[in-house]
Amino acid sequence: MSNVGKALREKLGNGGVDSLIDLINQSRSDQKAEILEIVEEKFERRLSEEMGKVRQEMAEMKIELNGNIAGAKAEKRLSVFFSSSVIFIRWIKFILAFGNANL
Repeated sequence: MSNVGKALREKLGNGGVDSLIDLINQSRSDQKAEILEIVEEKFERRLSEEMGKVRQEMAEMKIELNGNIAGAKAEKRLSVFFSSSVIFIRWIKFILAFGNANL
């Protein structure tokens, strides 16, 4: 910001111009810091909101997954039960057929 007009330099003098430049630079720095703080706060708030949504979705998916696992286990138990029943019935038929053949 050292491009100060001749008229301003004549009015303020070199020391005044330097002080004005320092004041403007400090003001810019303060504004940047304030803007950065505001942006950080908004980002943190938005991040918290989105993380809350992700956590909620994960909890819902966990519940759904647990339900699917429980359902699959129940289906497996039924499958094992029916397979065992079919094998048992075949053995009974075989025993009965073998028993009738010996009579």
